[in-house]
Amino acid sequence: MDERRFWVGTYTREMGGSGRGVYLVERGADGTLGRPVLAAEATTPSYLAAPPGGNVLYAVDEHGDEVVAFRVGEGGALRRIGGRPVPGWPCHLALRPGGGRLLAACYRDGALADLRLGPDGSFDGEPEVHQGEGSGPDPNGRRARTSTRRRSPRTARSSPRTSARTCCGRSGTRAGTARWSSSPRSRSRRGAGRGTWSSTRRGRCTC
Repeated sequence: MDERRFWVGTYTREMGGSGRGVYLVERGADGTLGRPVLAAEATTPSYLAAPPGGNVLYAVDEHGDEVVAFRVGEGGALRRIGGRPVPGWPCHLALRPGGGRLLAACYRDGALADLRLGPDGSFDGEPEVHQGEGSGPDPNGRRARTSTRRRSPRTARSSPRTSARTCCGRSGTRAGTARWSSSPRSRSRRGAGRGTWSSTRRGRCTC
């Protein structure tokens, strides 16, 4: 693959985008970018990865819960050579240094898929799935959504609710339980849609 050429992934109509697949872009000697050219039609290839040498290109299918491999042809043209199903919403790919393994992080299911690769870069066998456990820094927060529909932050905060969380204890506030409400009356003056943190102990949390 010429270093002046590179691929660009897109969101297709299945997830609200306007792309049609993976595009090839050429960079001129002066650094300007040429018009994207469709290299291969694919469904929501939102993340791409390629090994050194660029003879294979891997892409996630975030809508179809799959990782796809393409063989790179003349001029950067792509030909699909295989795919493997993975847990929900694959969103990131990483190749192991030295080759042989491709890792796919899956957002919705909180899982990691480990895909073995053959000498020619094609998939070899079925993926090993490692399911994540535990929570982030807020153990009382909402768990990952399993619905295939996504809500914008504004839509998600349109109805009043109050939930228990843990404050950080910064700015002189004693660490302990805090409560947060997204109802319009408690929103901060600093911007519509923001909630107000108020500690159940003396002072105000500034999380």
